[in-house]
Amino acid sequence: MLEPLEIQTLEKGPKFSFLPKQVPVADLISSLESSLHKFYSSISNPDEVRACLTDTFYNNKKKANPPANIKPDNLRDLRILSNLRKDPSIIITKVDKSNSLVVMDTKDYDTNIYAHLNDKTKYKTITHDHTDQFANKIIKEFKDLKQNGKMTPQLYNKFFPQGSFCPKFYGLPKLHHQGISLRPIVPPTLENG
Repeated sequence: MLEPLEIQTLEKGPKFSFLPKQVPVADLISSLESSLHKFYSSISNPDEVRACLTDTFYNNKKKANPPANIKPDNLRDLRILSNLRKDPSIIITKVDKSNSLVVMDTKDYDTNIYAHLNDKTKYKTITHDHTDQFANKIIKEFKDLKQNGKMTPQLYNKFFPQGSFCPKFYGLPKLHHQGISLRPIVPPTLENG
């Protein structure tokens, strides 16, 4: 059973967070590098653009730091969230079709997830991860299309598989249905589930 302060903290919802003490410039630059790589062929001087944007980030770093929002109540909330996250008997997750949080018993969540995965009409058991094989097939096809002039370098760069991974299956509780049921989620991109 949750304590009143724990409930009060969770009622702030899934978007409750603290502002960072500093703008994560290195993360922004890394993300920028990744994004620019996709457009290198269409930018006349990509290194100059990258250098200019990097300089802009670093030169404005001090101006962009957010105001501190760590107050005693927020520190309490942070401790509460940290403790709840460490509790293996519960799962805190978003609700399907809602911007709310739900606290579930881990055993109930696992039972529901395994009920989905054990449904042989919807899922097939595999012995290993085939992600790399699929990615390599796509890469080969893309290279052939590009070499034969059937794909432009821009499309090739835009859709070339990078960082392929097997998605993490999880479920979101459906509160608009009777009983405990989960909507199965298999995200096509990295996300927190």
